[in-house]
Amino acid sequence: MAVFGLLASSCGSDSDNSPIDIGAVGPLSGLYSIVGLSQEAGVQIAIDELQDGQIDGREVVLHSMDDEVNAEKGVTALNRLIDEHEVVAVFGSTVTFITEAMARVIGGMDEPIPQVGVVGSDDVIYPDGPGTTPREWVYGVLTGNHAGVATLVNYVLDSHAGENVVILHDETLYGQGGNRLAVELFESGGGLGSLASIELPQGTLDPTPQVSRAFSHEPDVFLMLTSQDDAARVALAIHESGDDVQIVCMDTCASLPSYRELAGEAANGTVSWSLAVSINPTPALEEFRSKYQALRPEDGFTPDWAVQSYDMAKILFKVFDDVGTDPVDVKEALGKVRGHKGVSSADLSFGPDRHNALSNLEDYALVVIENGEVVPLAG
Repeated sequence: MAVFGLLASSCGSDSDNSPIDIGAVGPLSGLYSIVGLSQEAGVQIAIDELQDGQIDGREVVLHSMDDEVNAEKGVTALNRLIDEHEVVAVFGSTVTFITEAMARVIGGMDEPIPQVGVVGSDDVIYPDGPGTTPREWVYGVLTGNHAGVATLVNYVLDSHAGENVVILHDETLYGQGGNRLAVELFESGGGLGSLASIELPQGTLDPTPQVSRAFSHEPDVFLMLTSQDDAARVALAIHESGDDVQIVCMDTCASLPSYRELAGEAANGTVSWSLAVSINPTPALEEFRSKYQALRPEDGFTPDWAVQSYDMAKILFKVFDDVGTDPVDVKEALGKVRGHKGVSSADLSFGPDRHNALSNLEDYALVVIENGEVVPLAG
């Protein structure tokens, strides 16, 4: 049963030394667990950096719950965090359709709480598309699919002028929203030979039918707006066909090793995008990576999502220190954050029409997979 309000004691407790309870929802098990676990780790590192783990004498406590990549379980986790732990803000989920379900529940509460961090995609923040009114209670620091799609479309228009493009997208909010934006940008940019869009249901174990349909359009470029496992299966099908096409893929292909592991040689040549700072690391990023690797040595790398969760936590903790933990005060203060110098970007800002602080295209960089490694794209 959904919870539509906070318990009375969850707000207005700034005058005592009670803990500041915050929540996180994400996949902590299964194929996508690295995303949820890296979110959890990023927030925990920010907590560890607080003096004695406290803000104004109050201990900050993170309660992280597994959504198991299931919307119903994600909403159940949200309700438990509010009901049992009285959290004053929640991170995630990192999975778009789960974040969307959580956002709907939060938006219907009598006393909502901020939903922050790596909140799936820009399409959760801006349900009506780019440039529209953002959800009131959702504030993200995430590699947004709007900026990511724009980065890839610009690359195709610049490097593959006059060629044929097929977009393969899944049926999720992430895939559909990305497809709408890509089509709009391609059509407004002009200069393509032809453009087609084909839906690939998420989790399609054999994408051969969709790839065959795509090849009927004689594509020179495949733009994939899917999860990394679906993208890997498409890459393998393209590789087995023997056709020479350029694969262009969202950041899941660059940021998660599983795409390269699943696709093998078929991944080579894939153009993707990443945080610019991940390609040219700053001292701040190197310092964060050392802390992350000490916390999670089993990962062997530091996901971008960990950095973004860390930056969001630092912003949130500064707001707690400034205005306390009343959710309304926190939400209003978040909207006034300008120029926060984070690890993911030196300029993280929110505003009335900007609820994703990583919206600047200069924060994104093109990469290519060569011999199983992700390297900057030449030129």
